[in-house]
Amino acid sequence: MRRRRVKGGEMKLNITSLLDMFTIMLLFLLVNFSSRDELTNIHPDVDLPESTAELDSIKAIDVVLTKEQLLLENKVIMKLKKGKFPQDSLEGDQIKPFYKALVELKKKNSKFESRKKSEKALDKKSYDVILFQSDQTMAFNMIDKIMMTTAQAGYEKFKFAVLQKD
Repeated sequence: MRRRRVKGGEMKLNITSLLDMFTIMLLFLLVNFSSRDELTNIHPDVDLPESTAELDSIKAIDVVLTKEQLLLENKVIMKLKKGKFPQDSLEGDQIKPFYKALVELKKKNSKFESRKKSEKALDKKSYDVILFQSDQTMAFNMIDKIMMTTAQAGYEKFKFAVLQKD
């Protein structure tokens, strides 16, 4: 086989195939791009446990239990006494001030949800899921009381915040 040499020295570059390849790569990246909701508000007083779980975090109602206080959506609900709930705040397994705050939040969110549905607007925040941040040294009976109180207030979906272990 003989090869012919181009006389004159000027070559033309056909970029059609390059543009096709670039378009395919761009579409592939756009389709496979996963926008993840990130937990950005980790309370500074909480030392979260580590986990190898690979589930994406979600935006939900934040409940934080530190060694000194219980917070709901960054609002202090009650102070702890020596790392425990005060006895006058408990009624069985229910934490009274926390239950009251959850019920008020549920009423407020249900009004917002109905207004949102009528406006047909979309929001990624889930108003029926509790995202719980707790210090890893907290006793399970404290966490159990919080879980029982949230369930009694109508929040049955519960997720724990953890740090991703490498």
